[in-house]
Amino acid sequence: MPMAVYANRGPGRQRAGCSRALYFFSMRTYRLPPGGFPAFRRTLIRNGVIVGGLACAVGFWVSYRQMTDVSPIVWLIVPLILLAALANGVRKAIGQQKEIWSSVEIRMDDGAIGRSQIRVPEILIRREEVTAVRETGQGMVVKTADRYRSLLIPRHLDPADYAEIREDLATWVPIESGGGERGKSLALMVLLIGGFVVMGFSHDRGLVAAVALGLIAIYVWSAWRAYRQEGMDPVLRKRVFLGLVFVILFAAARLAFLFGFL
Repeated sequence: MPMAVYANRGPGRQRAGCSRALYFFSMRTYRLPPGGFPAFRRTLIRNGVIVGGLACAVGFWVSYRQMTDVSPIVWLIVPLILLAALANGVRKAIGQQKEIWSSVEIRMDDGAIGRSQIRVPEILIRREEVTAVRETGQGMVVKTADRYRSLLIPRHLDPADYAEIREDLATWVPIESGGGERGKSLALMVLLIGGFVVMGFSHDRGLVAAVALGLIAIYVWSAWRAYRQEGMDPVLRKRVFLGLVFVILFAAARLAFLFGFL
């Protein structure tokens, strides 16, 4: 039976007095297989362990270098607080991702493709709006002329469903390889970790100030993209903004220490 959805213009894009266009799917619906979540959860835990281990190592070293004249119990507190916070964050992230996993629906017919999930309005992209489809490690990204309006077809779909969607999308536009996206993500992660290491270990005021400004600029850019991106989960958007606040506070505290205010 056909299902009606509204073509969403995205946050901040709905003009006053304009109604949203109504679209009827034919319809084919795809969902993430429940049995696939345990493997995804293991990936989340593995990434949390890696990030948590690096954060605790940096926190331990900074505490040791800055508080060598106090009891070891005191300078162990910082990495332990970081470890507890990260463990709690991973636990919450797993619960939130399980909710998202259960709610994701991909809808497609010959004229449009859409995606819906918990806490996020339906995203609908008509066939004539598609400018590119790029395949990455996470799945296929359906792009439009608006850089902030796209949707992801997750690779975690059942292989037969993913292959069917891919075959249909290939009749719309050629599917591009996005192999370079993974390299960019890894490079950005290394850059961020390196920046935090420099801020934590270096005593060069000028270098720390320059790195701090660079990190803040990266997080401001990420926060702006998160704000503009249609279909971004509000929880994930909130994390990006909290990350920006953390970087600013960490940079301010480190510079205050180096310049003798603490």
